[in-house]
Amino acid sequence: KEAEPIETSCPACDRTLRIPGDYSGVVRCPDCSEKFTVEAQESLDIDAELDAIADVEPEQQTVETKVEIACPECSSKLRVPSSYKGSVRCPSCSEVFSAG
Repeated sequence: KEAEPIETSCPACDRTLRIPGDYSGVVRCPDCSEKFTVEAQESLDIDAELDAIADVEPEQQTVETKVEIACPECSSKLRVPSSYKGSVRCPSCSEVFSAG
């Protein structure tokens, strides 16, 4: 499949030129004879995507640390988020107790 033609401007005289979208190389302007380099459209798209990706800041992911607590009834160990201060139910004996 042939790439769609793209339009580019001559850097010297601003004439609009249509070139094959998959062409990379030197182009000569028919009006002023200026020679300049163009990249294939696919390369330009990839470069634009890479620039867009580079501009996006990664989200800060907070990793919740867990602490180990012991059930006061059966001494089974439970792991709960360190910030959790509510009640928990022991999976071993069903005792409900405060994690904080």
